[in-house]
Amino acid sequence: MKLKSIKLENFKNIKNSKIEFKSNNLSAIYGPNGSGKTAVIEAIEVVREYFLIDKPDFMEKELDEKLKNFIKIGETTTSIELEIEGETKKYKIILNFSKDKFNNILPMEEKILYKNADKKRETYKKLISFKSYETQQIKLKKSESINIIEKILKQQETSKLSINLENVNLNSYLGIIFSQIIENQKSENKIELNDELENVLINFLEIENYLTKIFVITLENQAITNLKIFLNMNIHLENSQGTIPITLNQNNNFYSENIAEAIINTVKQINGIFKAIIPDSELVCEIEGERITEKEKEKGINLYIIKKGDKISIKNESVGIQKIVSILSALIYCIQDENALVVIDELDAHIFEYLLAVILEQISKIAKGQLIFTAHNLSPMERLKGENIIVTSLDEDKINYSYFKRISKTTNLRQKYIRSQAIWSEDNINPLNISETEIALYMRKLVK
Repeated sequence: MKLKSIKLENFKNIKNSKIEFKSNNLSAIYGPNGSGKTAVIEAIEVVREYFLIDKPDFMEKELDEKLKNFIKIGETTTSIELEIEGETKKYKIILNFSKDKFNNILPMEEKILYKNADKKRETYKKLISFKSYETQQIKLKKSESINIIEKILKQQETSKLSINLENVNLNSYLGIIFSQIIENQKSENKIELNDELENVLINFLEIENYLTKIFVITLENQAITNLKIFLNMNIHLENSQGTIPITLNQNNNFYSENIAEAIINTVKQINGIFKAIIPDSELVCEIEGERITEKEKEKGINLYIIKKGDKISIKNESVGIQKIVSILSALIYCIQDENALVVIDELDAHIFEYLLAVILEQISKIAKGQLIFTAHNLSPMERLKGENIIVTSLDEDKINYSYFKRISKTTNLRQKYIRSQAIWSEDNINPLNISETEIALYMRKLVK
């Protein structure tokens, strides 16, 4: 699946704007401060976290605080609309949130629309919707489908009140309903679904699986790395997926044997590119101790950089090196998985621009998944095509997202931007001696 567009209303400083992604694998968002770059990243993160069912209490509280800050000043509602495209269908996911007079955030609407992906002129049809203020909250075409859902909830001993409470805690109402349906279908006394519910269930699970696996790196995530607290490792192997924090301020990180093995294998993948990026250096993961807890056996592991024979703990390396290690784990996921969506705010921070340009050029050529990022520096994008670069601009109260036109390999993006926006920008700096061929060869090997 691919993210095709985002539409935001009353979100941060955005009144009503839409951003379209022409490229299926790499989109760079560039523009001045306060022009809606980070808002795109944060909106995607909100959708991802909302659809994570049974998230811990701290995440519910964080999402609540985020939405309170994200609703445009002077407004009481905000809307996020994502358009995603699968092999055969396109979907629109629409979320509406409201802030009441007591400053409580309430989910007001979830709506999923669909149409055939190969029919551009076809209008979207409603798959399913939920509105919190209606007596009948779930909306489907057939009343029979509603009755089946109610029977399932009754058999599962799940009250509508408990679902409403979970929803108020910013868990997807539709996600909760379908999790109950799935549990019922696993039981011996399962209630048979009709054709409509079968179809909706298949489509919803496809959408939910895509949304909850989005990998987002915000400025807040990067700040934790900057403070040398955690290094987030993105694990996406055949049997292991998720984000694992590597603690930087302790001697050993203990993990279950399965997770430890997943980290070791991910480090091996990262090291292939890392050796090409950082001359005469190597990233290694070493097992240093074991312990047995009440539940399982755990392994203690640590990351090291080996430079010309000297071994340095990753916690003693620069923030730039730590960020490169963390980012590479996410980029490998993007390169290999056609359903991957990696979203990074200020990707260019702490990374040498020429090095980043080499990596981005290769990703734009070979990545199966999709990378969306913001940046304050145009020079890493000079090897990209026009469809890869989105420019933000402010027009009074309106934020616009547009594309450069007539881009070629010889185009000076900085000069083109200066002419179009009439703002000052820095000059390029000279690149270091980096093996582009070696980076390109290894990244191509990652594509199976």
